[in-house]
Amino acid sequence: MDYKVEDLIKMMNIQNMGTLYQNKNVPFVDRVINPQDYPVPSILDEAGRMQTHFMSATPDKEGNWFAYPNIVFEDGNYKKLNLNEDQALEYAKKSGNVVSFGKNKDAALDFSKNYKPQEFKEYYKGLLQE
Repeated sequence: MDYKVEDLIKMMNIQNMGTLYQNKNVPFVDRVINPQDYPVPSILDEAGRMQTHFMSATPDKEGNWFAYPNIVFEDGNYKKLNLNEDQALEYAKKSGNVVSFGKNKDAALDFSKNYKPQEFKEYYKGLLQE
């Protein structure tokens, strides 16, 4: 089977992995890269599935795009933020829990949906009762 380079990059999630490692000092990124350093997330969705970050990608007033979590780890606990989009982005910026994508809307949206590497998924696989 012949693949285009662009298809292989997307399949391997290379762009997002690069973004993670370029931002490894951002708190939510550290939770993605080093899940073993954090307690098992305690927030569940309606179906009983563990929620680890609940990511958003939104622009600011200048049209710069950012990705950030709506589930944060603070003071040893997971906390789901109940803020509107502007408030959540401001909270993320103030706490340093945000990744900037400049004017690249597509990159921000893709990252917010596909930021978890296979190692992260494998680490949490089976930790919850189904």
